[in-house]
Parts: sequence; structure tokens; C-alpha cells
Amino acid sequence: VKLGATVSAGFLNASPLQGALWIWRSRTVGAKSAVPMAMVALNGAVWSTYGIVVRNWVPLVAANMIGVVSGMVGLVVYATYEPVWNLIFGLVVSIFLLLGTLQSVIIAPSEYPRTQSLFGSFCVCVTIAMYSSPLVTVKDVIRSRSTSSLSFGTTLASLACSTLWFIYGVSVPDVNLWLPNVAGVLLSLVQVALFW
Repeated sequence: VKLGATVSAGFLNASPLQGALWIWRSRTVGAKSAVPMAMVALNGAVWSTYGIVVRNWVPLVAANMIGVVSGMVGLVVYATYEPVWNLIFGLVVSIFLLLGTLQSVIIAPSEYPRTQSLFGSFCVCVTIAMYSSPLVTVKDVIRSRSTSSLSFGTTLASLACSTLWFIYGVSVPDVNLWLPNVAGVLLSLVQVALFW
């Protein structure tokens, strides 16, 4: 389960690179949103930090650092082909939450149990937001009857990842790991249903 959770998170966290490559080749953002890319970067940052706090280098830190890097690369490519206001939104959200992450790292050594609990709750919220982020285009998907703004592969990776992390979180046991992944499974199933 630990290996499956690590590998599936690595694939899901690398998903902004797929979008960035499509944008770079097309020279346009098309119907894509920067929100999922920003959320993958943010999710990777907060879970990497949580992994440091709880001393869980693999899978937490290892798998989530991929999300930090790929999300930021995705945002840079996105910003290259989209008006500045979209980039500003993504960067402001990312910077604000990254600063909160850094603050938690500074506080973590002196107040470990409290930090783990508070920061874990923050991570839960960010993960649910990340799993929800592709749904920002749901109105367009329903209106146009086209799923071009969604990636079926990323949706399946999200479903696999959230399922494996739920199982891993139960086996550890860590409510901060399994709880957001229940939402991840449900939100991924909603996204899968949009393809039919």
C-alpha cells in the first residue's frame, strides 16, 4: 500500500506537467484553468511540510515534492500564454499558503503535537480543495457537453491516488491522511461521471 500510495501520488502530482506540455505545444491555455496547477503545488507544499513534522519522508515528503515542482512549472508555462491577472491569482494563493507552510515549519519543533494537529487539519482542507479544483470547469463541461478542460488520465490517477492514500492513512493510522482522501474518492468519482 505504501509503495502504491507513493507511486500514485507521484503520477498525480506530476499531472501539471501534462497540462503545461499541452499549453506549450498549443501556444494557448485553451479551456484549461490555472487553479488545479496551483492546488497541486500548494498541496505538495503543505503535505511535504506535514511529512517533515511527522518524520514521514516516504511517501509524504518524497511524493509531494513532485507536486511542488510540477505545479510551479505548470503555473510558469500557463502564465506565459495567459493574461497576467490569472497568474496573479494563482501566485497570490500559492504564496499566501506557502508562507503559512513555512511558519508551521518554524513553529513545529517547539510545539510538535499541537503543530501536527493544527497543520494536519490545514492539510486536510488543502487536499479537499485540490481534489475539487478540476470541478471549476464543471459548468463549462455541462454547458458545452465537452470534457476538453478535464484530463481523463488525471481523473483516474486522482481516483487511484485518493483510494490508496485512504488505505495507507487507515493503516498508519493518521486521520489527516485518510479523511481528505474519502473526499478525494467521492470527488474523483464525480469527475469520472462527467466523461459519460
